[in-house]
Amino acid sequence: MLQTQTLEEMRDLLLQARATGTRAVQFADGKKVEYKSDAEMAAALADLEARIARASTPRQTSVLFIPLLLQNPKVFVVYDAEVV
Repeated sequence: MLQTQTLEEMRDLLLQARATGTRAVQFADGKKVEYKSDAEMAAALADLEARIARASTPRQTSVLFIPLLLQNPKVFVVYDAEVV
């Protein structure tokens, strides 16, 4: 997964290109992308915004304690679960 800063740089380059009417963007990694329409650029921007939002949101985890009553009432199993 790309770092938030990289995603933001890609978004900024794409926004700048879109604002000036340019259909081709060359990113810092040397990759060049040519968009066929403004709608395609808008879709790429929406995707980048969603990725930035996901990368910026801290992941929450919870721990579930489930007693194993059948085997030993004093033993607990810990499961790490991601909260979505």
